[in-house]
Amino acid sequence: MTDHDTSPPMQPLAHSSSLRLFRAFMESLGLGTPQDLDADLVRALDQPAERVPARMIVDLMQACALAHGRPDLGAAFAAWADVAGYGPLSRMPDHCDTVAEVVEAGLRFMHLENGALASDIQEDEDEAVLRCLVMVDSRQGSSQFAESILMLSVRVVRRMLGDFWTPLRVEFAHAPPTDLKAHRRLFRCALRFNAERHAVVMAPRDLRRPSRVADPQGRKAIEAQLWAMDQAWSRGAGELAERAVAALLGSGEARLDRVAHSLGVEPRTLQRRLAAEGLCFAAVLDAVRRREALDYLRGAHRPALTELAQRLGYGDASAASRFLRSQLRRGVRPTRPPA
Repeated sequence: MTDHDTSPPMQPLAHSSSLRLFRAFMESLGLGTPQDLDADLVRALDQPAERVPARMIVDLMQACALAHGRPDLGAAFAAWADVAGYGPLSRMPDHCDTVAEVVEAGLRFMHLENGALASDIQEDEDEAVLRCLVMVDSRQGSSQFAESILMLSVRVVRRMLGDFWTPLRVEFAHAPPTDLKAHRRLFRCALRFNAERHAVVMAPRDLRRPSRVADPQGRKAIEAQLWAMDQAWSRGAGELAERAVAALLGSGEARLDRVAHSLGVEPRTLQRRLAAEGLCFAAVLDAVRRREALDYLRGAHRPALTELAQRLGYGDASAASRFLRSQLRRGVRPTRPPA
């Protein structure tokens, strides 16, 4: 693979429970799946294996929302589903003392449940930002999957702190739907669309407030199960590097040295492990940037080069412009027009 190869270095997997839950949700609404679904996705719905390509749930949610004219479908699904029905990790909120502990478990073990998702958390004196990162390049966009994860995150915190709890705001890195009634009813907080990230923003104190449902007795058993699953999980250097790059990209810190440090290895070690898989760091970085650019361009109402450059980790718009033209053969305006 050359430095200019933009194909993804790996194909994230997800537990098929997400597919089964979403299909049950659609049936509860009396809605069918679109007729033009990918053949692999149709087979996965009919005879799901334990693990399926993670893009399938992202593609399915987006296709169903478009086919049925339901821009709230992802959020509505997350509001309907059992928050503890996705696997061992989804049961952790009932056994952790604080939201911070749940976030930490998610950072460590999310790949076991859904490789389409990664997250990070940033905290200052005023805000704690739980950012959700979509790790697959969906064919029709990933806004529905992102909204389902944001709604699920809000529900988890409400489960722990009480249904009265609301975030400071929820941010969406795509354009708003025409009608926001459903989103306002579900999220019950300030909503910000066309943002630079998908994120739930809360008060820092909420991260460490004691949970009202904590049951520490079962936590050790769940953690042991997760650790055993993690030991059996065969993750290549490409997958690890891609998740680290995605988490660091928007901050402009997605460099080889920083990515290697976040993975606990030396830069040369990371390069050697990538090379053993036929990869190089530049290819991983390009693949993540290409996915981020496509996701932004699909969702932004008025794409702006300066805004996209920041999402791609570039210090100036001209570098982002060169990337777009070399990788996607298209351009974007340098500034966002006035509203």
